[in-house]
Amino acid sequence: MFLLLLLVLPLIFNSAFALKCYEGLGRAQLETTCLNAKYCLTMKSGSSVAKSCDESDMCAKIDEGCKTAKVVDVEFTACCCSKDDCNKDKSSHRMVSKMIMNGMASRIMNTMKPMR
Repeated sequence: MFLLLLLVLPLIFNSAFALKCYEGLGRAQLETTCLNAKYCLTMKSGSSVAKSCDESDMCAKIDEGCKTAKVVDVEFTACCCSKDDCNKDKSSHRMVSKMIMNGMASRIMNTMKPMR
């Protein structure tokens, strides 16, 4: 029994102190424990969003924050953070209010006449 405890205890200890990130595509995201990652990663390209634990060490080069790059004419942004659940979507209230504000700004811009 003692031997079993010695084998299981490090696994429990490791997962208790491991980073927690959200993983998934689009809105289908679940919280997961990242045993081998120091960062949570969010990749965005157009309207596509993918979230994961950074097990590729891409974030070691970026550190905290975001970096935008273009690969084969496709622009994407990688955002990295190192706190539990830091790549969780912000509240849906903010997203809705941003959409409303963008819609209003677009209407205002469309109704304005160009200056001569």
